[in-house]
Amino acid sequence: MIGDDEMTQIKNHKQLPLIGASIMLFSFFVIATATSAQEDLTAGGTDSGSALTQSGSTQSGSTQSGSTQSAPSPSSSSPSSPKESARLNFLRLNPSNQYKGEAREKRQKEQSKPYEPLKEITFPFFTPAESKKADQEAQMAQRESARLAGQATGIAIIEKSLRYHPAIASATQDICEAQYSVLLGKTGYYPRINMNLSGGDKWVDETTRVDVQGNSTSSPEYDSRGVNATLTLRQPLYDWGRTSATIRGAKEQRGVAVLNRTIRMEEQLAEFYRMAFQYVLQTQLISHVENVLTDVQAGVDTMEARFKAGAARLADVRQAKIYQLEAEGLFDQATRDRDAVVRAMDTTFGLNPKNAENAVRAFITARPDIPAIITADETFEARLIRRNIMRAKAEHRRLQAERLPAFEGVVTARIWDIKDIGTRCQNGSSSRDCSTHEVVGAIEFNMPLFDGGANAAQRGGLNAQRRGLEAELASAERRHDAESRRVQDRLLGQIQQLSQGAERLTAMSEQFESQKLVQERTRADPLGVMSLQQNFSNAQAQQLGLAMQAELTRMEALFRAGRLSQTLNIEIGDSGC
Repeated sequence: MIGDDEMTQIKNHKQLPLIGASIMLFSFFVIATATSAQEDLTAGGTDSGSALTQSGSTQSGSTQSGSTQSAPSPSSSSPSSPKESARLNFLRLNPSNQYKGEAREKRQKEQSKPYEPLKEITFPFFTPAESKKADQEAQMAQRESARLAGQATGIAIIEKSLRYHPAIASATQDICEAQYSVLLGKTGYYPRINMNLSGGDKWVDETTRVDVQGNSTSSPEYDSRGVNATLTLRQPLYDWGRTSATIRGAKEQRGVAVLNRTIRMEEQLAEFYRMAFQYVLQTQLISHVENVLTDVQAGVDTMEARFKAGAARLADVRQAKIYQLEAEGLFDQATRDRDAVVRAMDTTFGLNPKNAENAVRAFITARPDIPAIITADETFEARLIRRNIMRAKAEHRRLQAERLPAFEGVVTARIWDIKDIGTRCQNGSSSRDCSTHEVVGAIEFNMPLFDGGANAAQRGGLNAQRRGLEAELASAERRHDAESRRVQDRLLGQIQQLSQGAERLTAMSEQFESQKLVQERTRADPLGVMSLQQNFSNAQAQQLGLAMQAELTRMEALFRAGRLSQTLNIEIGDSGC
């Protein structure tokens, strides 16, 4: 017989498959409902938004409609169906989908608005991108115009400073002196007029001269009484080129003076640019070191903090401070050099740092990348030597002409006893004494016969001077060629070093940034980062100095070619004599 307990267990055992099947069906229904709700939300979710609104209104009660409905029962707050319940559960688990659905719904509402035609708009000539580009180009052109105007103003100030510089003023007066020498030489072509006026009385008269009429009474020209006058005119007729040689020598001397002034101007301009480049270099170094000092100070503070925390050695802290002292020393040295250059510019040229900056910008804008080498004949030095050679030759021709005879035309007018002319003419018995003046014309022939060898000695000295100048000219041509090649080779080497330095700076910058990033992550070697930073800073300072040296070499090349003032369009005008 089977007991009651056993029968109960058998019944329960038979019901287990039914219970399991029911659970599986319910789970499948819930999953299907959730999947359907998710698809509805993905497709637009308008029903979910309205369902949420309906759910909220069901939970809070709809008393705002003004109807006489009673308060909802507790059972009304629950979901109306298992599908709605599953959808709400899904929204609670995925709130972002709710926001996506609301955004999509808002976008659909905006798209569903009726089309409104655009109002009439006046478009600009350019599209927005072209208009922006045009504005940028206009701003760049405006800045370029302002920069060029500043450079032109700076060049004008430099011209004024050079014009009134003592060295240039002295050379200008040399030109004036040579110009007057030319005028002095030209006076040899014009007649010379002299006048002699004398008066007196004869104290002892023991001579008797018979006049033209046979009278024993001395004529007025012989009585040595009264006031006598003599007027003489001398006109050179022919001097074998003596006057023209004198004028030629004076003109060559004037050409020498003009070249000397130009050379002095080039020298003073080159001296100013050396100061200007030095000032700009020291200013850039100061700005560079100021930025470095900020980073070095931060590194020193970090090392001190690590030392206090026991993570660094005292030697590391001292090494960091050494880096700081090196940067501070470079900063102080650059500051002193800059101040010294500023004082020198003010004392020598009366110019300020702003003028120096404008001058450097103007030079960098106008100068060629690699100045051309001119022939030695075109240099100021060669032209100056040739002028001196021509002057020596002209002086030699003048000395040769002095050995030859010179011809002059002479006209002499004399008058005697000027105050007694009237009384004599009134005395009838003394009518013979009324002829008291005469005019005489003559041609004079002058030729030196012996001067003790003075002329020959002067000509010998001039010949030696000429030969020495010719040798100096040949030496200057060789020296110019060699120095010009050397300056150009130095410039090419500096340009190559600048290119290599730029590549090295790029590599060092990448290494420094990489090491800095590693240090920020690991905090392992701050001293190594400071060492790299110090090397990178020194390389940058060296690159700045090399760039200025290259510009200075270009300036020296233009100076040796005599093209510095021409490149900068600087003129100090004529002598003004």
